[in-house]
Amino acid sequence: MGSKMIKAIAFLPDNKDINVANPSLYYELVKQLGKATLSNPGTIPYRSGGTVRLIDIGNSMGFFPSLYWTKVELPGWRNISWEEKLKTSFLLRNGACLYCPIACHKIVKSSNGSYDLEYESVMAIGGLTGISDPSKIIDLAELADRLGLDTVSLGNSIAFLIYLGQRGIMDNAPKWGDHEKIRELIINTAYKQGIGELIALGVRGMAEKLGVQDLAIHVKGLEPAGYDPRTLMGMSLNNAVGERGADHLWSSAYAIDISGQAGGRFSINEEKINYVIDLENRNALYDSMLLCKFGRSIYDWDTIRASLKAVTGYEYSLNELKSVSHRIIVMHRLMNGTTKADDELPRRWFEEGVEYEGKKHVIPRAELEAALQYYYELRGYDENGKPKRELLNQLGITAPSDSDNHGGTPLYE
Repeated sequence: MGSKMIKAIAFLPDNKDINVANPSLYYELVKQLGKATLSNPGTIPYRSGGTVRLIDIGNSMGFFPSLYWTKVELPGWRNISWEEKLKTSFLLRNGACLYCPIACHKIVKSSNGSYDLEYESVMAIGGLTGISDPSKIIDLAELADRLGLDTVSLGNSIAFLIYLGQRGIMDNAPKWGDHEKIRELIINTAYKQGIGELIALGVRGMAEKLGVQDLAIHVKGLEPAGYDPRTLMGMSLNNAVGERGADHLWSSAYAIDISGQAGGRFSINEEKINYVIDLENRNALYDSMLLCKFGRSIYDWDTIRASLKAVTGYEYSLNELKSVSHRIIVMHRLMNGTTKADDELPRRWFEEGVEYEGKKHVIPRAELEAALQYYYELRGYDENGKPKRELLNQLGITAPSDSDNHGGTPLYE
């Protein structure tokens, strides 16, 4: 949309009526899910602390990306603690998407009155750039939003510039925590002025232009969110196989890691991989059904089936649903032409350790390689990460022929 200079697309309905196959079942389900949301252990934390509660959790558990992926605890992080600072001195009220009982939004005081603050903005604009003043983080995050910039990619890109400056590769880069210069960079990035034109390329574009690809942190061109995979090993698999790149919501593996399931957060065993695949499958359906992933503790397979029956009238079996979600993921891979060569993580994650509780943590390359091969096997891919023909036949997908590939790398020999 941006390349086409499209600012927005508006849909104007004739009315707000939506026909469903079984209205009585539908309204009963809405009532049940509403009650479950209020009492479910998986949703209560979102209502009480939103995503910003992860500031405290991430720094305490050592997965909060800081100073451009060199630390997992931001120096002075208690100044931006949700419990100790934001909730007591900045919180105005809770907010919610329309009709949502979770109310995960945390509306905080800002220089413009109020701002809906999220964890990822605090991590990227604050943690990665070294800012530990809540007022300044809110100011910069709100500025980025008003300029139409994604805070995660923006914070990563500016922090990458600072990191390169610290290493003597870039002149006139800001220092860690320099609010005023970073604010100026945000504006220049939006208008592609001066060094802002470089930042506007994103981390991969910056790295390619400067010839420093080994120092850049991105996967498939996307800058990562606030979960360092060196101390959350499930996220290493999430980031590697995510078709959108380092997107934490591809499989939401951080939820498995943080809760200590499947061998704990430093493990990437076969049980963990099966957990990740199950969430990856459900996330594909959540995206297709327009369900919020913060309700993943409520939207299990049976609830998804019941919802579809109420709305569409079609009664999916569990196997049919899982086949649909699998097909969505495989179609992503086919359309993107993704192979194992693309499922690669930044070199620094393998070689540069981050310190947590007196120990240096990296992603063990051999463990991730073994996890990828097991993941490919479960998904029905070959050792190079390509979906096998048998899988495509099973899912009812017609494989593109080489002649359809427009000169690209053949999917199948």
